[in-house]
Amino acid sequence: MSNAARTTPLIAVTGRRRPAGGVHTGPAQLDVLDIDFYFTGYANHVQDAGGIALHLPTDPSVRPALRRLDGLVLTGGVDIDPQMYGRTAGPTTQPVDRRRDATELGLLEEALELGIPILAICRGLQLVNVFLGGTLHHDLPDHRVGNDHEILIEPASLLGRLYGPTTTVNSLHHQSVDRVGEGLVVSARALDGVVEAVEHPGSDLLGVQWHPEQLTGPQPAFGWLAEAAGERAAVR
Repeated sequence: MSNAARTTPLIAVTGRRRPAGGVHTGPAQLDVLDIDFYFTGYANHVQDAGGIALHLPTDPSVRPALRRLDGLVLTGGVDIDPQMYGRTAGPTTQPVDRRRDATELGLLEEALELGIPILAICRGLQLVNVFLGGTLHHDLPDHRVGNDHEILIEPASLLGRLYGPTTTVNSLHHQSVDRVGEGLVVSARALDGVVEAVEHPGSDLLGVQWHPEQLTGPQPAFGWLAEAAGERAAVR
């Protein structure tokens, strides 16, 4: 096996679990079966950046798999259970997925303990914030519609080194960071003040509120993850 093959980083990508009805083209009895999936853009960008994407099923038992892997992408999706940060569901709260919450919280905790690089996207950023004791704004109607907008980036941050002082991002979320979790540093905001990125000094963790996996061309966030994961793979 070549050195390149040995050191290509293996990067876990989380997804979601849904009934198969409306997805498959087989007989109707398959409708009641579950499927685990994620949007292909996550894997495409991991692989374009030089990693190998591995999909982890939505089950808390997958946590030990991280000990064999080099990076983690926490993907977007439905709202986190508000009870996890001391709130109750409101009229705009999406149906929660407690199995996914438990799966990803376990993976996040394991990755932080092992020093595995983490790229947390949209819901993933929110999960990181809640895990570290933060809270979320319940509904931001102006950010739901997928509009592109400018963000302002802290120049001395990791994000600043990757993107510069400002960049244009997409918006596809209706919640965001309210109280910032312990140890997190806000590294970017939208012009209206909404938190667009967080970092955790001392850890290889970058959380972004937008969806770089839906954008075309090389994405610096994925490039950073693959490079950091590659360094881990080289010594694992």
